[in-house]
Amino acid sequence: KISIKPSQKLCPEIHSQKPDDLTILKLISKAKFTVFLAHSEEEDNYYAMKIFPINRKDSINPLYLCEKSTAGLKHKNIIVPRYTEDRMNIRSLDGFKFQASVTYMEYAPYGTLYDLIKVKKVVLNDLLVRTFFH
Repeated sequence: KISIKPSQKLCPEIHSQKPDDLTILKLISKAKFTVFLAHSEEEDNYYAMKIFPINRKDSINPLYLCEKSTAGLKHKNIIVPRYTEDRMNIRSLDGFKFQASVTYMEYAPYGTLYDLIKVKKVVLNDLLVRTFFH
């Protein structure tokens, strides 16, 4: 069962203050959007930090808005943003400055179900299927 809250009243985690001590540890993915592994000593937690650059017309990326809207979902098998920032000033290691929207999601260290099936070629037997979809 999935419960969905209206987008105007997103779950409290999305509006809580993100930890002040987030440290970027490494690059996880550089696909359509760059994703970094970030860690908070204060919370003793790891996050996947996804960067959505703001375009030249100063518009927030619609894919960011879509991802942010999932914050109202509540289900143990769905990873949703814990924190978001609509506009953040970022400077890359080579000094390039830009604005971006950012989501901070729970970090899944073992990858996604897609990775498991398509990349690692794991065959899902009955036990594994029941484990993932109980």
